[in-house]
Amino acid sequence: MSSTWKLIHGLNLMLGGLCLVGGSAMYFPKLIEIYDLAHSTGGWLLSIGSSFLLIGDIQEWINNNRKYRLVSEQHQSRCSMEIISLFSACGSANYVLGSILLIPSFDKYVLYGNYLILIGSTIIFISSIIKINRNHSMVDLFSCFGALGYFSGVTLLIPYFVINSFRLNLSASLCVFGGFCFFISSLFLQYSYFY
Repeated sequence: MSSTWKLIHGLNLMLGGLCLVGGSAMYFPKLIEIYDLAHSTGGWLLSIGSSFLLIGDIQEWINNNRKYRLVSEQHQSRCSMEIISLFSACGSANYVLGSILLIPSFDKYVLYGNYLILIGSTIIFISSIIKINRNHSMVDLFSCFGALGYFSGVTLLIPYFVINSFRLNLSASLCVFGGFCFFISSLFLQYSYFY
């Protein structure tokens, strides 16, 4: 991997985490009262942020595909890393689709958007656990926390529960925490790349 590739990969994940933090913060009830475009801004920031995460996961998948193809005796390791990277990219793709459905233009599909984010969080959590088991890295640990933050936060918005301002604040806080964890994960990744 070249330094340029590492920098671009890390920046994609960094920008993704920052956009997820900003997008999640738009769903605090007080901010929604003050700022008319909070829902729209939140949906767009979440869509952009999850797109950056998806691009980073696709980069990782392509890199694993190329890296392990060069060493034929590591066939099993190659297959498992390719599958884990592809699995993680599927989780990010669910985030992208789910976030798009949170944009007010798609208001009637917001519940489907929440379910897609829950599925994406589950996939990212599982792939991060597998990576932690293999690599023992802080990058994957914080990615795991990010997925847990979004899973918990979005679960609170499922209509079967009573939705009140406390629940909305808690949901937004957990999602901001999730985005922040994805950002911290990207910082650890940059540290491992360059130091």
